[in-house]
Amino acid sequence: MHIDPCLDAAEVRLVASRNTHRTQVAKPSAGRLVSKIYCVSSFRWSIVDYRYTDYRLPMPKRKLDPLPSAAFQILLSLADQDLHGYAIMRQVAEQTDGGMRLGPGTLYSSIQSLLEAKCIEELDPREDVKLGEERRRYYRLTSAGRKLARSEADRLADLLRVARSRKILRGDYV
Repeated sequence: MHIDPCLDAAEVRLVASRNTHRTQVAKPSAGRLVSKIYCVSSFRWSIVDYRYTDYRLPMPKRKLDPLPSAAFQILLSLADQDLHGYAIMRQVAEQTDGGMRLGPGTLYSSIQSLLEAKCIEELDPREDVKLGEERRRYYRLTSAGRKLARSEADRLADLLRVARSRKILRGDYV
């Protein structure tokens, strides 16, 4: 069996000897090219596997671009005061008139993303007077978080202006 040394990302050309039983060539998918050759000799089967890999670094995922609505509502709820998780859930439900109710999974995964992006910060656990000695984690909006919330509000205001100019939305919302 002979493999052409000029491998490129588009295809692999295979020239097989008469011992080749079956040949499969896969086109590149997401920067990878895989070809497998199944060879039969008089004594055993063998599989030859050639791989082309693109070694470019992948683009980093940006969890907060565009900003998910749950994360935006969390930033808005923290704009005036420091809150713990359950208070954030109640505040979001109140500020959206019940239109958005954050479950614990959405809430805490969004909080984790905002913490990683340094948009909010976790304060030292403190006792809640109403609950006795139970400690809660409180969160505070950072200046980066305030800036992100402001840019998202500007982006949404621009969308509303376009919707109003196209007569999709009527009224003076912005």
